[in-house]
Amino acid sequence: MSQSDPGQWQRTSPLAILFFIGGVLKAVVKNATQIIAPMAAFFVAFGGDTQTKIAIVAIGFTLITLTVSVLRYLFFRFRIAEDAVLIREGVVNRKQLDIKFSRIQGINTEQSFIYRFFDLVTVSFDTAGSAGSEGSLPAVGTRFSDALRETIGKVGKTGEPTDDPGTAPAAIHAASPATDPLLRLDWGDMVRIGLADRRAFLLLAIAAPFFEQLSDEMSQAIANAIEDVAADIAAQGTTIAATIFGGGLLLIIVVLLLGSVVAAFLRYHNFALYFEGGRLRSVGGLLTRHEAAMEPGKIQLARISQSIVMRWFRRLRIVLRQASSRTQGVGKSFTVPAAPPGFQQAFLADVLAPEAADLDLDLESPAIRRVSRKFLRPRILYLGIVPAIAMATLGWFQAGAQGLLLLLWIPFWTLIQWRVWRRLGWHMSGDAFVRRTGFLATRLDAFLLRKVQRVSLSQSPYQRRTQLATLRFYLASGSVRVPYLPLGDAALIRDYVLYKVESSTQSWH
Repeated sequence: MSQSDPGQWQRTSPLAILFFIGGVLKAVVKNATQIIAPMAAFFVAFGGDTQTKIAIVAIGFTLITLTVSVLRYLFFRFRIAEDAVLIREGVVNRKQLDIKFSRIQGINTEQSFIYRFFDLVTVSFDTAGSAGSEGSLPAVGTRFSDALRETIGKVGKTGEPTDDPGTAPAAIHAASPATDPLLRLDWGDMVRIGLADRRAFLLLAIAAPFFEQLSDEMSQAIANAIEDVAADIAAQGTTIAATIFGGGLLLIIVVLLLGSVVAAFLRYHNFALYFEGGRLRSVGGLLTRHEAAMEPGKIQLARISQSIVMRWFRRLRIVLRQASSRTQGVGKSFTVPAAPPGFQQAFLADVLAPEAADLDLDLESPAIRRVSRKFLRPRILYLGIVPAIAMATLGWFQAGAQGLLLLLWIPFWTLIQWRVWRRLGWHMSGDAFVRRTGFLATRLDAFLLRKVQRVSLSQSPYQRRTQLATLRFYLASGSVRVPYLPLGDAALIRDYVLYKVESSTQSWH
C-alpha cells in the first residue's frame, strides 16, 4: 500500500534495509565486549590458518547482518492513526509503539547520501520522558514526511485531531513555501565550529582503551619501536630531540583539529535555521542531510554559551532543551552551533514570545546581578587554604623548604574562584529568569517562569549565619541552581515564581 493512504498498515521502501543494517552494526559496537569472547573461542578451537578464520568470520557476520536486516524490514509496519503514529516491529519479540501526536516534542529527519537519490528520509520522533528517539520511520518519501510533520504540528497546537484523520497527511501539503532562513552558516563557520569543539582532544582518551586489547606480542613490538625511535632522536642531541618531539606533538594536535573540522562539515554543511509556521527547523549536513524541528512550546530551557575559542571568533552557541527522562543525564535538544553575538536576543524573543521579549540575554549584560561575595569564603578556606597548608606541612618534612611551594595553590585557587564568582549571576523579568555561570567559558541558562515544576530554598550552616540561601528551580529538562542569594530576595523570588506557575493557564510542555 502506498504512503498516500496512511490510514492502513504499510511498509516503507525496501531501502529501509540500509537503516536496519546500520542498527545491527550499532548494536554490535555497543555489545562489542560480549561479541569478542565467542570470536576468540572460535579462533582458538577452529583449525586452519588465520586468513581462513578471518574470512569465515567476515562472511558469517555479513550473512547474519543481511538476514537480520531483511527480516526486520519484512516485519516492520506503520500506520498513521487519528491522533498517533503506530509502529509494529520485531522478528522474535514483536512489539507495537503507539506514539501520540500530543507527546511528540520534535520530528527529526535524516537523509543519507543514498536516500538523497531516491528522495527518501528517515523520520524519528522525540517524545517527553524518553531517553532517545522513541520510534523511527525509515526510508519514507520526503513529501510524506513533510505532510506528517504538518499534521502533527496542527494537532499539537490545537490538541485535537484534524477533520479527516484517515487521509490528513496525504491531503495536506506538499511543501511549505520557501522562506528566508534566520541564520545560514558558511564554510568559515564550519572551521570555527571544528576548532572550538573540545571533543577533538578527547580522541586520545577514547582511543586509549583499545590499546589495552592488543596482544602482548604486538604491545611489545610497539614498545620496542618507540624505544628505537626515542634512542635515534636522543642521539641527535638535546635541541634536535626537543624539536622533533615538539613537532610530533604539534602534528598530533593539527590532525585532531583537522578531524574536528571535517566532522563539523559532515554534520553542519550548509546549515540553515528557519522559524516558519510557528515551528523551528534546522537543515544541514554534507553526506547525510539532517533536519531537526521543534515546537517552541516544548522548549524548557535555552542555553547560550561562548567558549574562549568562540569568543575569539565572535560566535556563540545556542541549545534549546526539551523535557528529559529521569534516567538520562541530558535531554533532547535543538542546537544552533554558531551564531553572531546579539543574534540570541532577537531569536529567543521571537521563539519564546511574548514572555521573553524584555529579558536581557547579553552575556555581559549590566542587568545581571552577582551573588553575594560570601560565596568565596568557604570555597577558598576549605578547598584552598586548608588543603594547601596541610600539603605544605607534609612537603616540609619530606622535601624541606621546597615543600612550601605547595602554598602557591592558595593564590591560584583564589583567582579561579574569584573568576567563577564574577561570572555567577542572575536576572529576572516579569515572566522569565536567566542565570549566568562560567570560568573560562560563559554560559546563560534562560527559562520561562511558568515552566518551573518546583522551587526549593535551602541553607547551609554558613548560609544560615550570614542570612543567605540557595535557590534551585526544577524544570522538565533538569534543574538550575543559584547559590548565595540574600535570604529575603530568595524567598521573594520563590514566592513570585510559584505564583506565576499557579496563575498561568498555559501548558508547561
